[in-house]
Amino acid sequence: MSRVTLAEIEAEIVDEFYASGAGAFSNNYLTKEHYSALNQVTLCVLILRNGCKVIGVNYGAIDPADFDEALGRAAAREEAIDQCWPLLGFRRRDQIAGTAEAAAASEPKVIKPSVGRKVWFFLDPHRSMPAGMVKTMAIGEEQQPMDATVIYVHDDHCVNLLVTDHHGGLFPFQRVQLIQPGDQACAAGHRAEWMPYQVGQAKKAGGA
Repeated sequence: MSRVTLAEIEAEIVDEFYASGAGAFSNNYLTKEHYSALNQVTLCVLILRNGCKVIGVNYGAIDPADFDEALGRAAAREEAIDQCWPLLGFRRRDQIAGTAEAAAASEPKVIKPSVGRKVWFFLDPHRSMPAGMVKTMAIGEEQQPMDATVIYVHDDHCVNLLVTDHHGGLFPFQRVQLIQPGDQACAAGHRAEWMPYQVGQAKKAGGA
Protein backbone atom coordinates (compact mmCIF):
# COMPACT_ATOMS: atom_id res chain seq x y z
CA MET A 1 0.00 0.00 0.00
CA SER A 2 1.38 3.42 -0.97
CA ARG A 3 -1.06 5.55 1.04
CA VAL A 4 -0.12 6.47 4.62
CA THR A 5 -2.86 5.67 7.12
CA LEU A 6 -3.78 7.15 10.48
CA ALA A 7 -3.14 3.76 12.06
CA GLU A 8 0.45 3.89 10.81
CA ILE A 9 0.92 7.33 12.34
CA GLU A 10 -0.53 6.20 15.67
CA ALA A 11 1.84 3.22 15.63
CA GLU A 12 4.79 5.61 15.32
CA ILE A 13 3.89 7.52 18.50
CA VAL A 14 5.71 6.26 21.59
CA ASP A 15 5.05 9.18 23.97
CA GLU A 16 2.91 12.29 24.18
CA PHE A 17 3.07 15.24 26.53
CA TYR A 18 0.72 18.15 27.15
CA ALA A 19 1.20 21.53 28.73
CA SER A 20 -0.67 24.79 28.96
CA GLY A 21 0.93 27.95 27.68
CA ALA A 22 0.92 29.27 31.24
CA GLY A 23 2.75 26.18 32.47
CA ALA A 24 5.30 26.40 29.67
CA PHE A 25 6.17 29.95 30.67
CA SER A 26 5.86 29.49 34.44
CA ASN A 27 9.44 30.65 34.94
CA ASN A 28 8.54 34.01 33.50
CA TYR A 29 6.81 36.74 35.40
CA LEU A 30 3.22 36.65 34.19
CA THR A 31 0.59 39.22 34.88
CA LYS A 32 -2.90 38.00 35.67
CA GLU A 33 -3.98 38.92 32.15
CA HIS A 34 -1.03 37.04 30.59
CA TYR A 35 -1.64 33.98 32.73
CA SER A 36 -5.32 33.91 31.83
CA ALA A 37 -4.54 34.17 28.11
CA LEU A 38 -1.71 31.62 28.10
CA ASN A 39 -3.66 29.18 30.24
CA GLN A 40 -6.04 28.65 27.35
CA VAL A 41 -3.20 27.70 24.98
CA THR A 42 -2.59 23.95 24.91
CA LEU A 43 0.63 22.38 23.67
CA CYS A 44 0.94 18.75 22.57
CA VAL A 45 4.34 17.14 21.96
CA LEU A 46 4.39 13.75 20.23
CA ILE A 47 7.59 11.71 20.28
CA LEU A 48 7.87 9.29 17.39
CA ARG A 49 9.58 5.93 17.27
CA ASN A 50 12.72 7.33 15.61
CA GLY A 51 13.06 10.14 18.17
CA CYS A 52 11.48 12.81 15.99
CA LYS A 53 9.30 15.30 17.87
CA VAL A 54 6.26 17.14 16.53
CA ILE A 55 4.33 19.87 18.31
CA GLY A 56 0.69 20.81 17.99
CA VAL A 57 -0.84 23.97 19.40
CA ASN A 58 -4.42 24.83 20.19
CA TYR A 59 -5.02 28.51 20.89
CA GLY A 60 -8.19 28.06 22.87
CA ALA A 61 -11.77 29.17 22.36
CA ILE A 62 -12.60 32.56 20.91
CA ASP A 63 -14.63 33.22 24.02
CA PRO A 64 -12.55 32.42 27.14
CA ALA A 65 -15.74 31.31 28.84
CA ASP A 66 -15.98 28.41 26.34
CA PHE A 67 -12.49 27.04 27.10
CA ASP A 68 -12.41 23.29 27.67
CA GLU A 69 -9.12 21.65 28.62
CA ALA A 70 -10.02 18.24 27.14
CA LEU A 71 -11.09 19.79 23.85
CA GLY A 72 -7.90 21.85 23.82
CA ARG A 73 -5.76 18.73 24.26
CA ALA A 74 -7.65 16.87 21.53
CA ALA A 75 -7.28 19.80 19.11
CA ALA A 76 -3.57 20.23 19.90
CA ARG A 77 -2.97 16.51 19.36
CA GLU A 78 -4.83 16.61 16.07
CA GLU A 79 -2.59 19.46 14.90
CA ALA A 80 0.50 17.47 15.92
CA ILE A 81 -0.84 14.46 14.00
CA ASP A 82 -1.29 16.69 10.94
CA GLN A 83 2.45 17.31 10.96
CA CYS A 84 3.12 13.56 10.83
CA TRP A 85 1.42 13.03 7.48
CA PRO A 86 4.13 14.68 5.35
CA LEU A 87 6.87 13.03 7.44
CA LEU A 88 5.55 9.53 6.86
CA GLY A 89 4.62 10.41 3.30
CA PHE A 90 8.21 11.39 2.59
CA ARG A 91 9.45 8.15 4.10
CA ARG A 92 6.95 6.12 2.08
CA ARG A 93 8.04 7.86 -1.11
CA ASP A 94 11.65 7.02 -0.28
CA GLN A 95 10.67 3.40 0.19
CA ILE A 96 8.86 3.32 -3.14
CA ALA A 97 11.80 4.98 -4.88
CA GLY A 98 14.21 2.54 -3.25
CA THR A 99 12.12 -0.42 -4.36
CA ALA A 100 11.98 0.94 -7.91
CA GLU A 101 15.74 1.49 -7.96
CA ALA A 102 16.36 -2.01 -6.65
CA ALA A 103 14.06 -3.47 -9.29
CA ALA A 104 15.80 -1.46 -12.00
CA ALA A 105 19.19 -2.61 -10.74
CA SER A 106 18.09 -6.24 -10.85
CA GLU A 107 16.71 -5.98 -14.39
CA PRO A 108 18.88 -7.54 -17.09
CA LYS A 109 21.07 -5.01 -18.86
CA VAL A 110 21.66 -5.00 -22.59
CA ILE A 111 25.40 -5.02 -23.28
CA LYS A 112 26.07 -3.23 -26.54
CA PRO A 113 28.08 -5.40 -28.93
CA SER A 114 30.75 -3.72 -31.01
CA VAL A 115 33.37 -4.88 -33.49
CA GLY A 116 36.35 -6.36 -31.70
CA ARG A 117 34.58 -7.36 -28.48
CA LYS A 118 35.06 -10.89 -27.19
CA VAL A 119 32.21 -13.31 -26.49
CA TRP A 120 31.77 -16.97 -25.77
CA PHE A 121 30.54 -19.06 -28.69
CA PHE A 122 28.48 -22.22 -28.15
CA LEU A 123 28.29 -24.59 -31.07
CA ASP A 124 25.15 -26.46 -31.96
CA PRO A 125 26.51 -29.72 -33.47
CA HIS A 126 23.18 -30.38 -35.14
CA ARG A 127 23.47 -27.27 -37.31
CA SER A 128 25.68 -26.70 -40.30
CA MET A 129 29.30 -25.85 -39.51
CA PRO A 130 32.21 -24.64 -41.61
CA ALA A 131 34.31 -27.33 -43.27
CA GLY A 132 37.09 -28.45 -40.99
CA MET A 133 35.41 -27.66 -37.71
CA VAL A 134 33.52 -30.97 -37.60
CA LYS A 135 36.70 -32.96 -38.05
CA THR A 136 38.45 -31.21 -35.17
CA MET A 137 35.59 -31.62 -32.70
CA ALA A 138 36.10 -34.28 -30.05
CA ILE A 139 33.23 -35.92 -28.18
CA GLY A 140 31.81 -33.55 -25.62
CA GLU A 141 33.80 -30.54 -26.83
CA GLU A 142 30.65 -28.79 -28.06
CA GLN A 143 29.66 -28.23 -24.42
CA GLN A 144 32.65 -25.93 -23.80
CA PRO A 145 32.50 -22.37 -25.16
CA MET A 146 34.84 -21.23 -27.88
CA ASP A 147 36.61 -17.92 -28.08
CA ALA A 148 34.95 -15.55 -30.52
CA THR A 149 35.42 -11.98 -31.73
CA VAL A 150 32.62 -9.78 -33.02
CA ILE A 151 33.35 -8.79 -36.61
CA TYR A 152 29.96 -7.28 -37.53
CA VAL A 153 26.94 -6.10 -35.54
CA HIS A 154 23.43 -6.54 -36.92
CA ASP A 155 21.75 -5.46 -33.67
CA ASP A 156 22.04 -6.02 -29.93
CA HIS A 157 21.01 -9.66 -30.35
CA CYS A 158 22.60 -10.67 -33.65
CA VAL A 159 26.27 -10.55 -34.68
CA ASN A 160 28.79 -12.03 -37.10
CA LEU A 161 31.69 -13.76 -35.38
CA LEU A 162 35.17 -15.01 -36.07
CA VAL A 163 35.35 -18.12 -33.90
CA THR A 164 38.49 -19.85 -32.70
CA ASP A 165 37.79 -23.53 -32.15
CA HIS A 166 39.42 -25.63 -29.47
CA HIS A 167 42.31 -26.45 -31.77
CA GLY A 168 43.07 -22.88 -32.80
CA GLY A 169 41.30 -22.93 -36.15
CA LEU A 170 39.49 -19.76 -37.23
CA PHE A 171 35.95 -20.00 -38.60
CA PRO A 172 33.52 -17.21 -39.53
CA PHE A 173 29.87 -17.48 -38.45
CA GLN A 174 27.11 -15.23 -39.77
CA ARG A 175 24.06 -13.96 -37.89
CA VAL A 176 24.74 -15.65 -34.57
CA GLN A 177 22.21 -15.13 -31.81
CA LEU A 178 23.80 -13.03 -29.03
CA ILE A 179 22.22 -13.86 -25.69
CA GLN A 180 21.90 -10.80 -23.47
CA PRO A 181 21.83 -11.15 -19.65
CA GLY A 182 18.45 -12.53 -18.63
CA ASP A 183 17.55 -13.64 -22.18
CA GLN A 184 16.44 -17.15 -23.06
CA ALA A 185 18.33 -18.83 -25.88
CA CYS A 186 16.50 -20.33 -28.83
CA ALA A 187 15.95 -24.07 -28.58
CA ALA A 188 18.35 -24.72 -31.46
CA GLY A 189 21.16 -22.94 -33.23
CA HIS A 190 24.61 -21.61 -32.56
CA ARG A 191 24.70 -18.89 -29.96
CA ALA A 192 27.04 -16.39 -28.35
CA GLU A 193 27.01 -15.19 -24.77
CA TRP A 194 28.80 -12.51 -22.82
CA MET A 195 31.40 -13.79 -20.37
CA PRO A 196 30.48 -13.62 -16.65
CA TYR A 197 33.10 -10.91 -16.07
CA GLN A 198 31.54 -8.75 -18.79
CA VAL A 199 28.07 -9.23 -17.32
CA GLY A 200 29.34 -8.27 -13.86
CA GLN A 201 31.05 -5.14 -15.16
CA ALA A 202 27.95 -4.11 -17.10
CA LYS A 203 25.80 -4.53 -13.98
CA LYS A 204 28.15 -2.30 -11.99
CA ALA A 205 28.08 0.34 -14.71
CA GLY A 206 24.34 0.09 -15.26
CA GLY A 207 24.67 -1.34 -18.75
CA ALA A 208 27.37 -1.10 -21.39
